[in-house]
Amino acid sequence: MKLRNFLFLLVALPIVVLTSCSGDDDEEKMTNYVQLSVNGGTGGVTTMAEDATEPITINILLSYFVEETTTINFDLVGNEGDILRLEENIIEIPANTKIAELKVYSNNKNSIITEQSVTVKIASSSNDKIVLSNPWTIKVQPAASMPELTEEQKALIAGYKRESWN
Repeated sequence: MKLRNFLFLLVALPIVVLTSCSGDDDEEKMTNYVQLSVNGGTGGVTTMAEDATEPITINILLSYFVEETTTINFDLVGNEGDILRLEENIIEIPANTKIAELKVYSNNKNSIITEQSVTVKIASSSNDKIVLSNPWTIKVQPAASMPELTEEQKALIAGYKRESWN
């Protein structure tokens, strides 16, 4: 009788332990890291001229496929003077995928005189397990050419030239 009870416990105990732990794996979801990259960019940095007409395309790669459609809200940090803009700041990643693109455009304001760094980061996400593993920095360089002067600016310069010769 003792041997039968002992054998019963020996068989029943692992079954109880395995069934009590089996639900834990389904409930706990792993962190889904977001990796940003740009063709031609290295080390999380890309350079763009302030007067660029083509966007920078940032590739978004998640560690895991999303089970349901997920949205990620991106933000530009350090964008003083509103020199850059996102084509869409909210990117939708369909279920069963893990890649997307984010396009960053220059506003062509020709307003900076020294290089300015703007960083792309996640502002929020519809999935709290989405975490940015690396922010991406865009170094914006001043426009190579001088902007075209308005007629008022040209008249002002002409006035200064006349005054300085008299």
